[in-house]
Amino acid sequence: MSSENDSPSIMVPFVILSISVIAFLGWQSKVFSEQSSISHGAKTKLEEAYQNTVPKMDEAVAQSKKSKAGLEKLALDIIELAKTDPDAKAIAAKYVQSQKPAQAPAPSDKK
Repeated sequence: MSSENDSPSIMVPFVILSISVIAFLGWQSKVFSEQSSISHGAKTKLEEAYQNTVPKMDEAVAQSKKSKAGLEKLALDIIELAKTDPDAKAIAAKYVQSQKPAQAPAPSDKK
């Protein structure tokens, strides 16, 4: 006396499950697209920062080379002058002493 229409259909849980899966996949797609756009923006900013940094680094390297050349010229001038001037000779000797590696202290016989 009971008809098949009175019993709950087995299709209802599958429909609910399907809707849930579709909603979850839609949400995941939205999150993925947002993260993708954020990472693209970060990549663009990083590339811009790199493009701005490289010329500054080149300037710093050029300035460093110029300073090094000037210091080398000064050192050569002092060495040349040390041949005739006692003050320059003292400066050159002091520089040579400062460039020697520090000697390790002798080991002691403490026990």
